[in-house]
Amino acid sequence: TPLTVNFDGSGSSDRDGDPITYSWDLNGDGIYGDSTAQKPSFTYTTPGTYNVRLQVTDSKGASSVSAPITINAGNNPPVPTITTPASTLTWKVGDPIAFSGSATDQEDGTEPASRLSWTIILHHCFTPTNCHTHLIQTFNGVASGTFNAPDHEYPCWLEIQLTATDSTGATATTSVRLDPQFINLTVASNPTGANVGIDEIAGAAPLTKQAVIGATNSISAPSPQTIGGSTYVFSSWSDGGAQTHNIVAPATDTTYTATYVRQTSGTFGTTIPGSSVDTASINLKEVSRYTAVASNVTKLTGYVSGLGATSGSQKIKAVLYADNGSGHPGALLGVSNEVTITAGAAWNWVDFTFASPVAVQAGTVWMGYIASSTSDLTQLRYDPSANELNFNVNSGGYAAGPTNPFGTPTLSNKHYSIYATYTTSGKAVAHMTASRG
Repeated sequence: TPLTVNFDGSGSSDRDGDPITYSWDLNGDGIYGDSTAQKPSFTYTTPGTYNVRLQVTDSKGASSVSAPITINAGNNPPVPTITTPASTLTWKVGDPIAFSGSATDQEDGTEPASRLSWTIILHHCFTPTNCHTHLIQTFNGVASGTFNAPDHEYPCWLEIQLTATDSTGATATTSVRLDPQFINLTVASNPTGANVGIDEIAGAAPLTKQAVIGATNSISAPSPQTIGGSTYVFSSWSDGGAQTHNIVAPATDTTYTATYVRQTSGTFGTTIPGSSVDTASINLKEVSRYTAVASNVTKLTGYVSGLGATSGSQKIKAVLYADNGSGHPGALLGVSNEVTITAGAAWNWVDFTFASPVAVQAGTVWMGYIASSTSDLTQLRYDPSANELNFNVNSGGYAAGPTNPFGTPTLSNKHYSIYATYTTSGKAVAHMTASRG
């Protein structure tokens, strides 16, 4: 004090458009007439709290009173002080951070804890000047407390705000900034040029990103991809994680290694059409013996036609069986998609694909077909070979799918013109390093 305040009643109006007069209670004593101006000014010389009201009256004598405006004259806002933590404190994800503080007021003296409130804010910055905030937690009516440092992407920092409110409702706020401890995460690859990823960053290695110690980050090894003209597929991470998985940013230098394998392809089986013709009979499993390469088989390809009938069609699948150790088909390894052969279709190599690659061991395997009606519509090329073909009637018919294991076979002197397409892999490595910043 003295405190001069300017008031404005020009926002008042009359519904009927009648002229209005103004009467102010400026000193808060409940008596109007302290001013009749539309925009009065009043000086408060005595400290205190004053409730100011405006009464307006129209030319017909109707009047109304405004809601009060509170004026605190001669009051000083409180002064909050954060005792702990100091701004030099740095944090890792999950660290407990203790805070304490107090407030004094020129009129009230020391403010009680009930008039203190705390706000914990995380600032996430894309650049030093481009930030947004996340409210982490609030604490009301306490002089101290503890919270755990949150998990968040770097760059970021924590702000602890303390707000004090005095007995008149005046407030003041102070704050402290706490920066995190961080490291540099780097993803590299071998062979060079592999595409890798850290969180939202993806591209050709090497990639580098800073991370708060203890923060969760995602690393990825895209697969398949072409490196130097060759196809590579992901094999494993050194920490046993999945192709894309989360890691916790370490406190010390750490290397994560992603193993890639170079993928090659080839075929085994019979790639030349045989000289003789067989037909696919309804509900029969019919397989011949072949020598496999240890690999993953993606499809079987057979030389077939639809010349066994003049009308209709026949559904047929390719099957792949392991050897039972006694020179006959044993466990079922894979069954292909269903292919429909139409009557009259010319001889051609037809693909039978697997939904996912079928792993086979080096050595003997059995490849062939299982068919539905129309019986004998599909023709199959073969070469004569003693006791090479094993066949039987499938238990449950075509609709039940090929049995596992194959079952007791009947032998025939046929070797089908069918071959497998496979992929194999050889190792290459990608690695990731982390260093303390």
